[in-house]
Amino acid sequence: MRDHQAERPGSSCPSRGSRHLGKHRAAPSCPNPTTGVLARHNSKRALHTDTPALTWNATLVATAEAQAKLCVWDYATSVREGENLFAVGGSPADACSSAVDSWYVEVADYDFASPGSNAGIAQHFTQVVWRASTQVGCAMARCTSGSPFPAATWTLAVCHYSPPGNAAASRAANVGPLASAISVAGLSYTLVRGNFMATGFPSHSTKVVERGKLTSLGAGYSCNPLLPLAKPQACASSKYRTLFSFNATGILRVAAADIRRNSQVQLMLKATGHVRVTIRGSVVADLSVAGATSLVTKTAKVTLPAGDAPIRIEWMQASGTSRLQLLWKTDAALVWAAPRLVVA
Repeated sequence: MRDHQAERPGSSCPSRGSRHLGKHRAAPSCPNPTTGVLARHNSKRALHTDTPALTWNATLVATAEAQAKLCVWDYATSVREGENLFAVGGSPADACSSAVDSWYVEVADYDFASPGSNAGIAQHFTQVVWRASTQVGCAMARCTSGSPFPAATWTLAVCHYSPPGNAAASRAANVGPLASAISVAGLSYTLVRGNFMATGFPSHSTKVVERGKLTSLGAGYSCNPLLPLAKPQACASSKYRTLFSFNATGILRVAAADIRRNSQVQLMLKATGHVRVTIRGSVVADLSVAGATSLVTKTAKVTLPAGDAPIRIEWMQASGTSRLQLLWKTDAALVWAAPRLVVA
């Protein structure tokens, strides 16, 4: 069964009764497909459980190219493969890869608990991650007429899949849940003892006196487990409240829906002591806290792609009440909430 809903260009969507016929300048293959559109497909599929990678198929490339060359903003009437369409104004260098990102955004609209309830508005997404589909081929065309946009010049990207996806009867078996649903939530941490404020963050390779797993940095941790979880008063340890250095590592998992409008997430750090947050190997300078004796709140906008971003939180406390809390806002989480943290 083919995907019967094309990617919206602006606010319009193709319908069976109105076909936009156009002329094309060229129908180039997608640039560098193994590192571009194919890799983009497989990075999305890797976010879901038991979903194997696709392979590139020259026959599917040929059928996709034949469809793209028509510059028709509608589905093919004779193709037996699964089909996804994407239109964009102008002449971007790689509309094929951009198409995959656009299709995958629909993951936010898909109800994994009830696959049949709203699948009709997420059929691009479901075809991208359909388990039984094993091969893909894509092409794009620069079109000079038949545009669904106000501007005459536009680009059409087409991907064909085999075997085709979106069969209603097997949707639950073929759209795997996000891997984060079965991952261990939280961060792994180690703790060493001492006053390190004057010398900087110490190595945690030796003399570790405590290690464990934090289940969240959003609700807040407390040295006293009876304190309300909503209070941003937190300790990594219920035993060591001061004179410690804490090192937590794991994954910050960013879904496509988190960055659907732009590529940024907002982070808020509330902390005492000395804190350093590193994401994808880079220190987030705006989230650094240096020797604070009272609670300090810092915010930062961080540009991240969809997927898993390694995160490290280093925290030292010499005296006073130790507090640590990390929250985020995304396009999917519009209020400050616990970030999606996963043990690496």
